[in-house]
Amino acid sequence: MDYILFLPTRAVMFDQAVLTEGGLPADPAAYVKRVNALLS
Repeated sequence: MDYILFLPTRAVMFDQAVLTEGGLPADPAAYVKRVNALLS
């Protein structure tokens, strides 16, 4: 497994769960940066 891709993906999934529950990520800017990196 490619752990370089797994760690940012794990963080995005956690932040998505927080958003689903109605919360905000601890660092919204970092969340957006990770999502953009995964999409590019």
